[in-house]
Amino acid sequence: MNNFLRPHKLTFAGLIVCVLFLYSPSVEFDFLNIDDAGYILLNPMIAGGFSWDSVLWALSSVHFGQWMPTTMLSFMLDAELFGLDSASGWHLINVLIHAVNCMLLTTALRGFSMPAWQRLTVTALFALHPMHVEVVAWVVERKELLAMTFGLMSWIAFQRWRQRGEFTVYLLCCLAFLASLASKSMWVTWPLILWLIDWSTNDFRWRSLASSLFDKLPLFVMSAAISLVTLFKLAPWVLLGGDRPFIANAVIAVPGAYGYYVKKSFWPFDLSTHMELWPGSPVLQDTLVGVLLLIAGTSVAIYGFRRHRLVLVGWLWFLITLIPVSGVAGTGHEWVANRFSYLPHIGLFVSVTILLGELFRLRPKFVRVGSVLITMSLVGLAWGSSAQLQHWRDTEHYYERTIDVTGGGPITHLYFGHYLSLIKRPGEALTHYEEANRLASVHGYRVPAALESSAYIALLLDDTELAKERTALLLESGLTKPNLQLQLDWVLS
Repeated sequence: MNNFLRPHKLTFAGLIVCVLFLYSPSVEFDFLNIDDAGYILLNPMIAGGFSWDSVLWALSSVHFGQWMPTTMLSFMLDAELFGLDSASGWHLINVLIHAVNCMLLTTALRGFSMPAWQRLTVTALFALHPMHVEVVAWVVERKELLAMTFGLMSWIAFQRWRQRGEFTVYLLCCLAFLASLASKSMWVTWPLILWLIDWSTNDFRWRSLASSLFDKLPLFVMSAAISLVTLFKLAPWVLLGGDRPFIANAVIAVPGAYGYYVKKSFWPFDLSTHMELWPGSPVLQDTLVGVLLLIAGTSVAIYGFRRHRLVLVGWLWFLITLIPVSGVAGTGHEWVANRFSYLPHIGLFVSVTILLGELFRLRPKFVRVGSVLITMSLVGLAWGSSAQLQHWRDTEHYYERTIDVTGGGPITHLYFGHYLSLIKRPGEALTHYEEANRLASVHGYRVPAALESSAYIALLLDDTELAKERTALLLESGLTKPNLQLQLDWVLS
């Protein structure tokens, strides 16, 4: 009891209560008619709950370009417990898993030479940052939450194995890491981070490079296998980009993505729910900002390494874990996503907190002012998360937020139009289809799906002139007359 009453333990307990209170409104949120539909609502293997067929499907199938049996089994359990009539139970599980991740993180950070207040600060930043709202408030992002849960378990088990040398603990480390990869492949870079952490304890001396690699080889093998499967399954998505025009290669997109993540990490305002990649995206502007921020961050990390090795380790953690989602292999229509910061932010927060600790050690008079600033920053982050959370209430708020922040690209307006059509609001749907057509036309290309949808809705609304114009453009785009007639007959029937 006396151990629990230590100030930092009471503060951490208070933080967990704050997390639960902060995200409690999400329990009233709906499923989103985006990936929630494809993963859950329209997926008979998930909607039907557990069966031999569904379990075998989860273990053997690659869904949406990834092998995710852990996530799929979790969804099946939710379907059994809560059904599909309401998303409340599904959202509640997400909130609880995020709280568990905060507990696991503060435990895992004990492996670093950090005092209790620094571990608590890193955990608080992770728990309250507005960029993480997307992970908690979106049901389908259970995959990101579970990947973090099992990844942190693997890290904790690896630390215990180093202390005790028990084979069963090492086996638990490998199994937990496999479960993390089987939740989402985001953790494929983790063995490299673990290697860097170990190598840094020897001050990055070259002669210790190989010796710190040996006990991580099984983790590297698992990461390589999952990476190959994911790349193989994603290849068609990359090569067949659908309606998205090719506007940027990795030379532009990668530093642009890093610029976005660094900038929003320290200034998390105007966060969109979706960042579409199209010719109107601010990729070039963020590329310039990204290059400057990467140079500045790397310079600070190298300088800080002379004071504390974890400053550099944390910065490399941030950079390396973002590689799979930095635009090296772009898929779909999304440029960057706030949810991708969930794992990388831990490294960045470690670096920042260590730097603050070194500043307080060298300038003790700043401790009181610094403590006030840290507290105010955490309150501000919680307030920002609370505001961002409301944009995830339902599909309509999701798209409205995207358009409010980014103006919306052609695909955003197209998908919003699809949703409005689904809920029987054809007039508003046509407005968004036409906006998608206008934006694409301004940049010299067409979105056939938007033209097709405009033609359909125009016919339903008796706007034959617009239907003829959009049909003519569709024929110019390569859609054959027989196929077009079949689809028009189906709509009018």
